[in-house]
Amino acid sequence: LAEVFQRHQAPIVVFAEAVELARIKEAQSDPAIAGVEEQLRLLRAAGHEIALHLHPQWSRAQFRNGFWELDYSEYNLCVLHVDRIARIVDDAIGYLCEALGEARFSPLSFRAGNWLFQPTQHAAAVLASRGLKVDSSVFKGGLQRRHRLDYRRALTNGWAWRFANDVNVPDARGPLLELPIYTQMVPF
Repeated sequence: LAEVFQRHQAPIVVFAEAVELARIKEAQSDPAIAGVEEQLRLLRAAGHEIALHLHPQWSRAQFRNGFWELDYSEYNLCVLHVDRIARIVDDAIGYLCEALGEARFSPLSFRAGNWLFQPTQHAAAVLASRGLKVDSSVFKGGLQRRHRLDYRRALTNGWAWRFANDVNVPDARGPLLELPIYTQMVPF
């Protein structure tokens, strides 16, 4: 895929699932992890963006008897205490710094696991304080009752918008820019 984009001189955004990759490396549960990290370095060197993607249920995951046991109490980053959000984000960025071999690496963009970027306020504040500028978690009109995700209010927001405390509500002074993963609801 990267070669196709290179041929057309078009950089891509690669949302690296940093928490999962860090846990896999720590547990030495997959020998391909070195190859994945090499891919990330090569993509970055070729001018592609390495962005932060998080499935926080991996943060306290345990590898036992050849299987992963995820901590689903941390499934939605946004419902965690702000200190826990900060720890997960910091650990994930730390992993990316290590994997890329860049002590000062700071991702520009973020995408929440399972699109869960509500309630937005604390997670957005943590991300912005770590230098992130863009979120791409919203699917306009999206609704997941099980996780209390509701992006229906975003339907009228245009192609992109700045936000602060609620990803659904445009705020011209907001520290983050929302670039939704698609901008028109269509049937599957």
